Amino acid sequence: MRKVPKGEIKKRVKQHLETVRLEEYENRYPRELSGGQQQRVALARALVLEPDILLLDEPLSNLDALLRERMRFEIARIHKESGVTTVYVTHDQTEAMVISDRIIILNKGRIMQQGKPKDIYENPSNKFVASFMGNTSFINGTVVDSNGKYTMVKTIDGLIIYGIGRKVKKGENVVIAVRPEDVKFILTSNIRGEMKNYNLFSVEIERESYIGDVIDYQLKLNNWSIRAKSAVSNKIPEGETVKIYLNPDKMPILSE
Repeated sequence: MRKVPKGEIKKRVKQHLETVRLEEYENRYPRELSGGQQQRVALARALVLEPDILLLDEPLSNLDALLRERMRFEIARIHKESGVTTVYVTHDQTEAMVISDRIIILNKGRIMQQGKPKDIYENPSNKFVASFMGNTSFINGTVVDSNGKYTMVKTIDGLIIYGIGRKVKKGENVVIAVRPEDVKFILTSNIRGEMKNYNLFSVEIERESYIGDVIDYQLKLNNWSIRAKSAVSNKIPEGETVKIYLNPDKMPILSE
């Protein structure tokens, strides 16, 4: 290291080997490490210099899923404690959400949107951003009206769907972004409030998959396929027809 006392070098090396969970491998040669372990060594080598700016280009791509999840929080912690400005390049939406204070989404070298993770997730500027930020289904249609609060879209198969269309105009072809967490199953006959007026539909359960903490569904809504989730205790079998509610406040309407 550059003009750093040997004692300080040893201290920093030990600290950052612990950070990347390689303290037991400090005496190994590179050829004795796996690809993922070598990637973690590269990260430790960058951190040990305590730089003013740190550029990380998909540093977790070679790690297994469990370690990658752990390292997301480690990198976020390191960034917070050190105060080092970090530019983090990733194709993983979860990494971007966990690690960053601010996200810039690029497509073919052009900035599509930038802002805080929550703002971008909840208010994507276009279809590309919506598809990157989360597991999103899309429904195409045409803007037919607006009641001041919601924009009304008619699909080619006749569905009327209400959502939030801040920058779209009447007659414009648009896409509605539907996220699984914004699809609510109506499992009783008690339908209240705005559910009576907006976005109440019958769907068929095309596929259901148990993924541990939730059930992941693929639903058939007329000619459209959308994703949804429910608690394991509310499992709905394939082939069933049920009602769903699409919260119009959570349905961004975007230009094609």
